[in-house]
Amino acid sequence: MEIFNRKVEVLPTPIYITDVDAFSQNIITFRDELRKEYGNARIGYSLKTNYHCSFIDEVLDLGEMAEVVSPMEYQIAVVRGFKPSYIIYNGVVADVQNKLEVAKNGGIVNFDNVAELREATFFDIEPVDVGIRLNFDMHTGVVSRFGIDVENKEEMAWLLDQEAHPTLRIKKLHCHYSGARELYQFKRRVSKMAHFARMFGSDTIDIGGNMFGVLSPEFDIQYKCVVPSLSEYAHAIGSEMKKQFPDESVRLIVEGGTPFVTNAMHLLTKITNVKTIRGKQYVTVDCRNEDVGWTCRYKEPVVQSLCAGEVSLSTIFGSECTETDIIRRSYYGPVASGGLLLIRDIGAYSSNLTNNFILQGCRMFIDIESIVNPEVLDAH
Repeated sequence: MEIFNRKVEVLPTPIYITDVDAFSQNIITFRDELRKEYGNARIGYSLKTNYHCSFIDEVLDLGEMAEVVSPMEYQIAVVRGFKPSYIIYNGVVADVQNKLEVAKNGGIVNFDNVAELREATFFDIEPVDVGIRLNFDMHTGVVSRFGIDVENKEEMAWLLDQEAHPTLRIKKLHCHYSGARELYQFKRRVSKMAHFARMFGSDTIDIGGNMFGVLSPEFDIQYKCVVPSLSEYAHAIGSEMKKQFPDESVRLIVEGGTPFVTNAMHLLTKITNVKTIRGKQYVTVDCRNEDVGWTCRYKEPVVQSLCAGEVSLSTIFGSECTETDIIRRSYYGPVASGGLLLIRDIGAYSSNLTNNFILQGCRMFIDIESIVNPEVLDAH
């Protein structure tokens, strides 16, 4: 539910505060810097990162593509106005019919495994261009379960044999890796994909995403590595692509959700209780860690106090009747019952993960432009 024209102090809570302008500017910054290095480039917005309609609509208005990984997300993209030619369909969910429909209409389909690709060969269709997700060693110590193992000689031979799948022309290549966010890892992706693009005679390389988002300093310092900017990512990826294909004959696609939406959504929540038990202070708020999202799982979310309570050390818990509903393990700042806290920079994997366990997850949204006194939310 969207809320309009309210002061921060009277907003119902919990409520997501979105910043569509920030989201749009992130995409524009990355896209423009990328195209300075390599002109034949497109952006694919990862719907699974955040389903909020205003963000999806902005991607459409910017003329970029929607990247989906399930029939549900495919339907969301279609309903929001994306033509099949502006859809990238990835993922492990078996949905051959819709995937082929996207491919037949000029979109991109990257099959995750040979089994589903073999199934697609039994459909009575005219020859169509499709893609595959490749899995090669990125030397991170992590073996991904996704994609087709390039060291599987039997499967690679089948893929390279056009007569084995006469109706499916493998012209698109895709990869995606978690836990490999450094600039040199993205250059490595491009280099490896360029090698296989020449092998398959591909016209499109999709290097996936998993770049860092735009982070506040308090969030940034929680990472052991240097967090690149969007411009630095764009330069690294684009320059390596230009090196591999100086004539820009191969289209480059970079997928992204986290880098574009992280700083474009915050969560406003109200403190319902402050108590001390055996010398430890516990703060309870009216949202849950499921509403905040994966930030609570991997890091300490950035919490900004909007109340004038006493500054103290607390653990912030959500409103579930469980001991595991922890939002922030260690928070030092002012808290008071009835006061407001703003949990910042949670655009990635947050609102799309809410559920109705014990109580209904957060369902309300307001864009920052609809807030009468947005200056209250300025970080300090």
